[in-house]
Amino acid sequence: MFKFCEGDYVSSTEVAAGEYVGKDNILGNDYHKVYDAKTKLTLFIPVEDEYKIKKLPRKSTVKNYLKIFNQYQLLDCKDLNGSRYKYFKSKAECNNLKACLEVFHDLEVLQLKKLISPSERKLKSRIKERLVDELALILQEEADFVEGLMNLQGARNELQR
Repeated sequence: MFKFCEGDYVSSTEVAAGEYVGKDNILGNDYHKVYDAKTKLTLFIPVEDEYKIKKLPRKSTVKNYLKIFNQYQLLDCKDLNGSRYKYFKSKAECNNLKACLEVFHDLEVLQLKKLISPSERKLKSRIKERLVDELALILQEEADFVEGLMNLQGARNELQR
C-alpha cells in the first residue's frame, strides 16, 4: 500500500496532475481523493487502483531534472539496437517523471537535428502535454513558462530565474 500525505502532488491515468487531499469511505468503499489542478475537480480513485497513482517529486528535485535541457546531445539512445520509437515509448510509459523528461529531451534533440520520425513526433507531443501539466503544478508556474523550460534553446536562461 502506498503512503500519500495530504498536500502531496500526484499524477495518474485519471488525473494529469493534482493534489492529494485524503481518503474517504463512500458506501463501504475506500477512495483516494485527488484535486485535479487542470479541471478544478476533486476525483475519487478507488484504493484498489492506487498503483495507478504516482507521487510527483518536489520543486527542488524537478529543477535539477530540468538541467538536462542545457545539454544539446542525446542522453541515452546513442547506441540503441532496435526500434528507437519502441525504446522511447517504453521508457515514457514507466510513469517516472525523470524518465519522461529524458525521453522528451532526446526527442527535442532529434527534432532540432531534423532526425525525428513522424511516430516519434507524435510521442513527443503526448509526453509534452502530460509533462507541462505536472511541471506547472510542481513549479507553480504557467504552462507557457514550463514549455520554455523544456525548450533546449530557452532552458539555460529560464533556469537562472
